[in-house]
Amino acid sequence: VVEEFETERRRKDGRRIFVSLTLSPVRDGNGRLIGFSTIARDITEQRQAREALRRSERALTDLFDEASVGLLWTTRHGQVLRANQAWFDILECKSEECLGRSLARFYTERRALALMLKRLAGRETLRNLPASLRTQTGQMREVLIDASAFWENGRIVHLRWFVRDITRRKQLEREVLAISERERSA
Repeated sequence: VVEEFETERRRKDGRRIFVSLTLSPVRDGNGRLIGFSTIARDITEQRQAREALRRSERALTDLFDEASVGLLWTTRHGQVLRANQAWFDILECKSEECLGRSLARFYTERRALALMLKRLAGRETLRNLPASLRTQTGQMREVLIDASAFWENGRIVHLRWFVRDITRRKQLEREVLAISERERSA
């Protein structure tokens, strides 16, 4: 049986390194175990690269989850793969009510959504696209969308959506216009 494991060693100069050890049994002509053959490989760089990748993934996950705008990944057809809390807050829903579901469930204009998906599949990047969403409780949210596709080997891995809730801003704009209109009429 050949066994392989990783361990930490100290070099003659005192520096710590990580090594991968491969142990193989050595037998005599009668099949009796007489020792072990050991191969040691310095894997310090690979170990450091794995740790750097883990740190980077944790930082990306933290950025995604803590963003103040709704962030989500969908399939090319609009099925939600991943979303952050800001997205759930916009839609007034829980993750289990949104993940795995189609965006069409939340869009008031399904043809507009279909057009966005088509444009994204055509390698277009969407910027500041206004849309209306229906929350889980039936309320309307006005949003601005930025979206793009993440491609690998000529295929869409997922669509990336950045959604800003501008409902309150639009409401204030309407109130200012109404006040302005009343002042002009008076």
